[in-house]
Amino acid sequence: MAKRSKNAQGFINTYNAANPQAPYGSPQYWQNYNPSQGFGSPGPAQAPQQDPALIAQQTANAQRRTNLLSDQDVDLQQQSQETGFSYNPATGQFGGFDPTNPFSQAALLMEAKKNRDRGENTSFAASGQLYSGAYKAAKGETQHQYDRGYDTLRRGFEDYVKNYLRRKRDIQTVPIEELASL
Repeated sequence: MAKRSKNAQGFINTYNAANPQAPYGSPQYWQNYNPSQGFGSPGPAQAPQQDPALIAQQTANAQRRTNLLSDQDVDLQQQSQETGFSYNPATGQFGGFDPTNPFSQAALLMEAKKNRDRGENTSFAASGQLYSGAYKAAKGETQHQYDRGYDTLRRGFEDYVKNYLRRKRDIQTVPIEELASL
């Protein structure tokens, strides 16, 4: 065993008296060794252990939130197809009438207007009133009915988009326990 100086032995004795649970040189002493902080100093703080049940609940909550957001996107796409209007959630742009779906409400409204126009043309032409005031009045009424229907449909879709954006915001911000009411 190496001979220690009086100063070193004094330090060891002082240290052992102050730290009886981890005497100098013992395994407990070296367990707390941290080169950046010096001998005998405590090492970095250990992260507290998390409850596995809590982690599982948080994971399930995150999955539920993801599912709700995905459901909102699917519902928006379905509503967009049904009405015939487009909305891009990534840019927030309302795209107006989407002619790609011939069975949408907007496309059926346009088709009904075209059919009514053809019927008026045929009817007024057959009776010799193609250039009369009655024909112009009928055309004006057809256009007015179409404009009212289109406006109602467009406003309904815009209201749906507003509600979609509110629900999406709520899903992202409301505590998961309160999402059952959304």
